[in-house]
Amino acid sequence: MEENARNSAQAETRKLAAIMFTDIVGFSRQMGADETRMLRVLEVHNQVTQQAVAEHHGHVIKTMGDAFLVDFPSVVNAVWSGSPQTLERAFELAQKAVALDDSLPVAHVVLGDVYQWKKQHEHAIVEAERAITLNSNCAICYAELGQILNAAGQPEEAIGLIEKGMRLDPQTTALYAAILGRAYRLTGRYEEAIATLKKTLSFDSDRPGPHAELAVIYSELGREEEARAEAAEILRIIPNFSLEVWRQRLPTKDPADIERFLDGLRKAGLK
Repeated sequence: MEENARNSAQAETRKLAAIMFTDIVGFSRQMGADETRMLRVLEVHNQVTQQAVAEHHGHVIKTMGDAFLVDFPSVVNAVWSGSPQTLERAFELAQKAVALDDSLPVAHVVLGDVYQWKKQHEHAIVEAERAITLNSNCAICYAELGQILNAAGQPEEAIGLIEKGMRLDPQTTALYAAILGRAYRLTGRYEEAIATLKKTLSFDSDRPGPHAELAVIYSELGREEEARAEAAEILRIIPNFSLEVWRQRLPTKDPADIERFLDGLRKAGLK
């Protein structure tokens, strides 16, 4: 009994993440054939990979020549980093996971995450709520539901859920704080949002999401210098940043919320 309880407690504090490893097929052979050309290819490859990783909230752990070792906070972030078309593949895999074991909370969390990115928010909420029903002490289940409610235009309901997830798993405060900071922004609690988002960035300053949230807040508060500073951080992380690309990839349900967010980034100097 004690061992089962201990295993259960460990499971509740796990971080749902994905690791990606990439390299260029035949790179060494091609370097021998045309070193100058392949060095140019490597430079472009590195820029494209770094931008894709940053846009999907990943973190480059290590680079080794033509290889990247990357950590993503979400399975969907990892799968979708290469191409939006692969979202359907993520959907298939998430459905298969649920079919294999419908009693596994994390399977419903992943499926809910995929539904969110497909902008099928009602289905996403159902899956996240199912995960909580299966395990009422699952921290990431509460955080995921909060994230989905943010995207669905229900940030007031999201706040308490995210805070509960943080209490259940203090070790992942940085990850959940980013979601909470967004909920605070969406409900107009700007000072709390600023403090929370800064806390997130104190753990990892290379995540573009919190910088974007801060840029929007500062723009709306008329704090132009601070907004531009956050925009500069986004461009440091994503040199080829595009508002149009973000418009296409945001999982937000309400078009007005998307436009408000993009307008804040635009006022901060982003294009």
